[in-house]
Order: sequence, then structure tokens, then C-alpha cells
Amino acid sequence: RKNMDGILLGYSWWETIENNTLENNRIINNPGEGIFLINTKNTTITHNLLDSNLDNGNLYLKQSTDAFISNNRIEGMTTGLTLDTSSNNTIEHNLLNLTPKGYGFEVANRYGILLKGISTENIFANTTIITIATRNHGIYLEGTKISNNKIYNTTIAPGQQADGIFFSTNAFNN
Repeated sequence: RKNMDGILLGYSWWETIENNTLENNRIINNPGEGIFLINTKNTTITHNLLDSNLDNGNLYLKQSTDAFISNNRIEGMTTGLTLDTSSNNTIEHNLLNLTPKGYGFEVANRYGILLKGISTENIFANTTIITIATRNHGIYLEGTKISNNKIYNTTIAPGQQADGIFFSTNAFNN
């Protein structure tokens, strides 16, 4: 795996990284993810600025559980937050603003929040998602099993030809 992420916790599916806190960081313009968690448990991510990190986006959780993600500002033209086969996470009081920043072009098919793989029992609350570029959905759910996720008091401003919440394959009981 490349090592171009701002912060990388974890390395493989057979080792679990537990009980970490990422707080008050500024992670900007990395060629990889801003924060990338692999097989983590009980991680707190709070009061961070993530802006214009490329690859799979600003904040990416893969096979991670019980994360608490709160009071972060996530910006730029990439996906804001991805939960890939990640469950039982709480995401609250975050601002995801994926508005293009005057580069003269828009990046389509990006999402404020993307749930994929087997991602269940996640809670999203009191979050604002702005994705005004064309075909940029606020929350996009696709995977082999996306179920029992809860979204409360969330404001979504989707892009043109996009939905606030888009249910793709195998997304049910959300």
C-alpha cells in the first residue's frame, strides 16, 4: 500500500489498532487520504480540518468499528467521509463542504458520505453536507449489505442531477 496519507492508522485486516484519538489536526492537499483507518476500534476523531485530500477522499474508514467522529470540518472536491465495511460508528456535528474552489472544473460522482461494503448500525447526526457540483450526492449507500444506519437532523445540499440520499444496491432498513 502506498504511504501518502496524512494520517494512517492500521495496516492490515489481521491487526486491530484500538483506542486512539486524532484531535486538532490540519491535513491539507495530500495525494492520499487525509485520515485513513484500517481495522481500527474505538477511535476518536474530533476538531480536525481535512481539505482537498485526494485518492479516496478526506476521511476513510475500512473495517473499522466504534469510531466517534465529531466537530470536524471536511472540505475539497473529493469524497468527504467513506465507511467501507465499517459499523457501529457515530458521526455527529461535522461540516462537509465539497464545493469546488474555483479551479474551473467540477469533479462528478463524489459524495459527502459514502457507505459501502458491509456497513451497518452507524449513526449520523447534526451534520451539514454541501455537495453542489453536478452528480455529487449528499449520502450514497452501496454495498453488499448497508443496513440499520440512522440519519438524524442532517442538512444536505446535493449537487445538480443528484440526490440528498441515494440508495444503490443492497441498501435496506436505513
